[in-house]
Amino acid sequence: MRKWMIGTALVVGCMGLSQAFPGPETRSPQTLVKLADKNPGLIPGLARHLLEDVGDEGLQALLDLHTDLRAHYPNFDRDLAGLLQEGRQRRQEFRGRYPRLRSWFLGRLESRTEQPPSPRAYLSQHHPKLLLGLALSASRLIDEKYPELPARWREQRGKEGFASFMLENAPDGFAQFVQSLSPEQRQEVRAALLGYLKEREAWAQRQPADRFARGYQDLQTQFPGITESWAEVRDQSYQARQQRFPGLREVVLSSLNTRHPGLIEKARQSAEKHYPGLVN
Repeated sequence: MRKWMIGTALVVGCMGLSQAFPGPETRSPQTLVKLADKNPGLIPGLARHLLEDVGDEGLQALLDLHTDLRAHYPNFDRDLAGLLQEGRQRRQEFRGRYPRLRSWFLGRLESRTEQPPSPRAYLSQHHPKLLLGLALSASRLIDEKYPELPARWREQRGKEGFASFMLENAPDGFAQFVQSLSPEQRQEVRAALLGYLKEREAWAQRQPADRFARGYQDLQTQFPGITESWAEVRDQSYQARQQRFPGLREVVLSSLNTRHPGLIEKARQSAEKHYPGLVN
């Protein structure tokens, strides 16, 4: 049920961010590793500050962006679902080349002296009724708008990813779900996100300063050539996206600048304020 709530949002949101801020996609793994070690807790910290500085406009921009993408690319949802499925297959093939990768990764996680905070545990402690309330809202929406969806998902589970399934079967589901939430629910969701991101950021800042560099070095030692193999997968995904959605960056920027002028600059200023030099 929680996946249903965030599937389309994550897909479109990541697509929009990657086009508005293309830096991470074009930087080398070594550069990203140095960036992560230099700024412990970068991902949760950046997300938290953006939520605080941009406010609710970010969510509305996400919904508007999805609308504009569908208008510009008539088969956007179906094509994006296919793109996600292709990416899933490429990642499976990549993992097949390195069968010990899962054990290596689990070993790295197990060796941590302190495990990261669990989202479910955090919500159970600080917002004990939130998940149940959201699940009830989602269930009511499914009963009313998509009664056949659970049965379809049971048939397709394991055959395709959840995000691609939702894009094909309920592309408007996320927007309708957001609209169904009460102001109190939205406020609590926001508070829960900010609270958890803050805890996750604090946990990351307590970890060894060079943990990403050491992990990256060990990865290359254990699996020679893996970074080059992953670069090939990433390039294939980039080329596939360019073929399916030509001019994507221009469409994303046009949507954001037209509907939410100043939002990109506000996000850049937020990132620069808390992480100087990050977006350059």
